[in-house]
Amino acid sequence: MVQVNQNISEIGNSTLIKKLGTVQRRKEHNMDRLNRMRRKDREIEDRAELESIIGSATVCRLAMSEDDRPYIVPLCFGYKDGNLYY
Repeated sequence: MVQVNQNISEIGNSTLIKKLGTVQRRKEHNMDRLNRMRRKDREIEDRAELESIIGSATVCRLAMSEDDRPYIVPLCFGYKDGNLYY
């Protein structure tokens, strides 16, 4: 009986390790997605143009998601010396 329990325990641990590996890979994939622009055709790389847009804005909208549900929080902000304060 002890032998059977040990084998079941080993199977359970290996399944858990596989699932944790899958979760880690998904997390890395999601982080990779966060670090790149989804629509490259809309990306603005010119710093002067970026600062012009930020300077004319009155509200900063911070978009996030929780439990795969997106939401946006409007924030008052300040911008000085390349730093965004909110």
